[in-house]
Amino acid sequence: MNSTKNQKRIYFRRLGAGNVGAHTSLAIGTDNNPVISYYDTTNQDLKVYVCANTACSSGTPRTLDSGGNVGDYTSLAI
Repeated sequence: MNSTKNQKRIYFRRLGAGNVGAHTSLAIGTDNNPVISYYDTTNQDLKVYVCANTACSSGTPRTLDSGGNVGDYTSLAI
C-alpha cells in the first residue's frame, strides 16, 4: 500500500511578523478541516489557525493565550 497516495500537503502563508509558527501541532476538526496550533516566538503567545476548508487555503488565526510566555511546544487534540 502506498501510504503517500492519500496524504495532503498543507501550505499556509506567514501568519504574522517576526518568528511565527514554531512547535506546531495538527489535528482534524469535527468538520474534517485542519486545525493547527503553534507558538508565536516573537510575542510569546499560544495561537491556533482554524482552516476554512480541507485544503487549508483560507482560515482564521486566533490567539488562545497571551499572558506571559505561554504555548511553547503545543499539543492539539480535538
